[in-house]
Amino acid sequence: MDGVVDLQDCIDACELMELPFGGCRYTWNKKHGDNRVFSKIDWTFVNREWFDNTPVVQAIFQVDGISDHYPLRIKKDTGAVKGNRAFKFCNVWELHPQFKEIVTQGWKQQIAGSILTEVEDDREALSQAQSRLHADPSNKALQEQEKAKCQPARNSGNLLV
Repeated sequence: MDGVVDLQDCIDACELMELPFGGCRYTWNKKHGDNRVFSKIDWTFVNREWFDNTPVVQAIFQVDGISDHYPLRIKKDTGAVKGNRAFKFCNVWELHPQFKEIVTQGWKQQIAGSILTEVEDDREALSQAQSRLHADPSNKALQEQEKAKCQPARNSGNLLV
């Protein structure tokens, strides 16, 4: 219990505050064996100056992927709907002596999109399985589905996190 008191004293002394969070309720889980354990062990703290300069932010805990910790994304709520950003071209790039050669070589490169598509499909399937599991963490069938979705990523070397 002393460790908890020491941590709270440190948080108070540094004048830190917890960032509001959303997304997944749990931030860690033990996936091994039949006794799955879910816990909220990860927190996000900021100081007053940071919070005052970025007033509308939230820590979003995303689904865990193949890790036992859930990735964290800091989301700034601007209130505006983001659309596709326009391509911007700096005219000064044309002054580079090898500009045309570099652009021509870039356009000639063959890029295979199938690997990226497979990774995205695998990531989406895993994310859906983990979202269902998050709502019903003790469901053994959902645990098996998640485990099956993790196997292709581990075997192929693709990282889905």
